[in-house]
Amino acid sequence: MELNAILYQGLVQLNRQSDGELGDRSTYVGSSDVADCPRKVVLEKLQQSQPDLSTLIRYARGHLVEEFLLAGLKAMPQARFSWKYQVEVEHKSQPFKAHVDFLFEAGDVIGVLEVKSTSGIPREPYEGWLEQLHFQMGLVKERSPEKKVRGAIFAMDLGEATVKIFEGFEYNSMIYENLLLKAKHIWDWLSDPTLLPRT
Repeated sequence: MELNAILYQGLVQLNRQSDGELGDRSTYVGSSDVADCPRKVVLEKLQQSQPDLSTLIRYARGHLVEEFLLAGLKAMPQARFSWKYQVEVEHKSQPFKAHVDFLFEAGDVIGVLEVKSTSGIPREPYEGWLEQLHFQMGLVKERSPEKKVRGAIFAMDLGEATVKIFEGFEYNSMIYENLLLKAKHIWDWLSDPTLLPRT
């Protein structure tokens, strides 16, 4: 068996473990879906095609960066804040949910951290990154309306061994409502593919 085939099978197994944690992604709209092209999201959910080797490597790279942070948090002495890893947050009435990479809490503030592994760190976060973060913050705010919800994006380029933190984001009701509308469009199209735009 070729090494590429061995690598592919190994990454498929790792991805299945991750998918098991995420559940059946065709039954809900996630924060990464809202951050992507709606038509592409719907077609991928309907077809449920197996990702190629490059995509699986990118998935594994992202999980590796999360593991770096997780190891650091576990090694910390007693902190003034609490934290959780891979927190599932659901909308109160719609099939929308997010799997937050890291959730921090201190006093009346909840912090949402989205982790990104990327080839080349941008000067400013990509629009899709921001949409994903704002959707997560919105769902967290719905669950804990009495709390202040803030967010940040931790980006790492493994090849260049560089990191950057984009921070200072806060829950914004207007942005969240627009993202909920986008999520509803995705769900409507997923429920009835004949409604899906052809462009």
